[in-house]
Amino acid sequence: MIKDKAVYFLFVEGDFNATEKNYFKHFQNRKNDYTLKIISTHNSEPESMMKYAIKWLKANGYNKTKDLVFLLIDIDNENKRNEIIKENLVKKAKTNKIQFIFLILVLNYGS
Repeated sequence: MIKDKAVYFLFVEGDFNATEKNYFKHFQNRKNDYTLKIISTHNSEPESMMKYAIKWLKANGYNKTKDLVFLLIDIDNENKRNEIIKENLVKKAKTNKIQFIFLILVLNYGS
């Protein structure tokens, strides 16, 4: 008997740049007990990304008990963006079972 794999939906900013694509391809090509589906939101603002993800999930369906949904947000230490997420999106994320993945730019200038 073949079990249906869970699907991990990864909603990304904009048109998904090459660096991120290469990184996540690694997870698509491994033998996992899940299938990774990467979806571009064509937006870079967290609120627009969340709206897109919710609309997409409603239109395309998913298994709320088995599948996982992630919103990949590049915050780069932007305080305004962090506040928007805290104030407006945490409740929506919980209601829709969406988890956040935050990308933070770290610069190492060495010594």
